[in-house]
Amino acid sequence: MNKTTTPPSKPRNTGKEAPKTKVLAAILETVGPDFAGQRLDNYLLRWAKGVPKSHIYRIIRSGEVRINKKRALPSSRLVEGDVVRLPPTRLAEPKKLDRVISEAQAKTL
Repeated sequence: MNKTTTPPSKPRNTGKEAPKTKVLAAILETVGPDFAGQRLDNYLLRWAKGVPKSHIYRIIRSGEVRINKKRALPSSRLVEGDVVRLPPTRLAEPKKLDRVISEAQAKTL
């Protein structure tokens, strides 16, 4: 028996395109003289205001934050000229309020 192979077929065009995702690049920050001698965790808390401490420590432990291309500890001290690699960040979209307020309620605010 001879088996013939057919070439792989092209994917069908269903009219729906795949959703386009925005690829975010890592951020490289060079440490200036103002931040020299500061601990990495404190530097990141200051750099990423509003980000929970637990998230900062998690990205450091997972190796996503690097100093001069090397993994770092939260207690690592920064030196002027160090390059800190920060993972891509996604900012949440502001929520839209659908609540209607009467004029009387607006005056009390």
